[in-house]
Amino acid sequence: MLTVRPDPVLDKIFFELEELGLRIRQVECEEAKGFALPFVQEFEFVPTTGPFHGCWRELEIIAYRDENELKLWFEVDRQKKGLGGLLSSLLGTPDLETHLTLSNQLTAEQSAQQVVEFLLELFDNRED
Repeated sequence: MLTVRPDPVLDKIFFELEELGLRIRQVECEEAKGFALPFVQEFEFVPTTGPFHGCWRELEIIAYRDENELKLWFEVDRQKKGLGGLLSSLLGTPDLETHLTLSNQLTAEQSAQQVVEFLLELFDNRED
């Protein structure tokens, strides 16, 4: 059996996301232009406990590393209620797309801490 693990930085980030109650539901390779490879991996997390449970439907992350930095793109689908939530669902529009760039000089722990702080700040600044 072959087991594929992320690099130490992503592994630590994913571990800390799990500590926040996010679980990986799915990992997909998707076609993408503008990268060294013709595809990217998309990691889809769902909140099962913790601060995002009941507020976020899912969190999707795409990671790309070059010689200087790790770039992370986030798409958050929030649990919206009422007409706004219905329209958003029908139109298939994401609730929030954002990104974060981390220096390759950071340790795995520092990178994970920045990602956690970034996501918690997004959560704290949410619109209900």
